[in-house]
Amino acid sequence: MKSLSLAKPRRFVVPVFGTVPLMLVLIAVARASGSGWVQIVGALISGVMLAGVFAPYFILRKIRIQITELPPRAQAKSPYKFKINSNRVCRVVALLPSGHHQFKRTRHIQYHPGESCIVSKTSDDYLEFTPDYLGIIESLSFEVLTAAPFGIVWWIKKWEVVLPSPILVTPHISLDSKFQFGTVSKIGDTTISSNRTATTGSLRGVRSFQNGDTMRQIHWPASAHSSALMVKELEAQVNHEIYIDLRLPSEAVLAEEIAGLAMGAISTFLAQSGNKVILRTYSKGAASDVKISNLMAAGRCMAMAYAKA
Repeated sequence: MKSLSLAKPRRFVVPVFGTVPLMLVLIAVARASGSGWVQIVGALISGVMLAGVFAPYFILRKIRIQITELPPRAQAKSPYKFKINSNRVCRVVALLPSGHHQFKRTRHIQYHPGESCIVSKTSDDYLEFTPDYLGIIESLSFEVLTAAPFGIVWWIKKWEVVLPSPILVTPHISLDSKFQFGTVSKIGDTTISSNRTATTGSLRGVRSFQNGDTMRQIHWPASAHSSALMVKELEAQVNHEIYIDLRLPSEAVLAEEIAGLAMGAISTFLAQSGNKVILRTYSKGAASDVKISNLMAAGRCMAMAYAKA
């Protein structure tokens, strides 16, 4: 757990400047009355007020945040929840994920924080934020607040927690664009193409040989009983091979939009049985082809390629 800032009071003007005049009034009353019990009461009230103003600073320095439940994957534009606790009762707010170097030139990333929560050593609670873009998160930062012991002034400090395992932020799935088989589509520098491959299936019948038929389709017993070559007609499911050459730009907004459209295309193709999707990504200039069997694998490839580009 790494400190990102010094502890400082929050909205301290009214409590502090209200405490000082009250203490002066108590001192004046105690001196004027001369009564011992009045001086004792005044000293006690002054001590409580001073403790309420400055004690949270020392308590805040001893607070430690622990992440107890961390899902390994998140999706851009969708809420992400994780569970935390603390060695002392405090209020915690999730801030921008730290370690921006893990995102390619995305220091302007906007992460929408969720509501704050009260945590302690004996109780866990969930925090939430919504990532806007794909990438890898290796650490998170928080605002930790406490007004203990008397709730007079809130003190605040920013902490960074290095995650035990990185969070993989996959692209959102955009179904805005429609992709058809046998076509070549362009999204920026990304190419999506599909090619028809061989057919397979059960025998439906035979017919005469035509140009374009292969030797594998010839039905030899039927050809032997006729004066011409006969080929098999199959109750076939037509398989397609979809090839996606994914080139993500460095701009985070545009990269997320392109990745989302590519995810939408993959979702459409995988929904129909028999299709094969090959995704090519680039990491430090080196191309890598991966056969995609599900959306989770596609999102992981895109996020890692973008983070390491």
